[in-house]
Amino acid sequence: MQRQLFASKKRGVRFASANRATPDRLAEITEAVDAGRLRVPPLKTFSLDQASEAIAEIANGHVRGKLVIDLD
Repeated sequence: MQRQLFASKKRGVRFASANRATPDRLAEITEAVDAGRLRVPPLKTFSLDQASEAIAEIANGHVRGKLVIDLD
């Protein structure tokens, strides 16, 4: 984590933790995403029947972003 913070500073990017999000910070993040300065890893959704596949992806370290298991 520390290494990521230093890399961010070199690139002129500020780090904002989601647990301290404020409306201003969220607006800034949204603006950065819309401008292409911040890339968000794709979200992957699995059905409940595919839960074991989702867990296998996590265990194998192939996860970037968030995995969602849809219960409907």
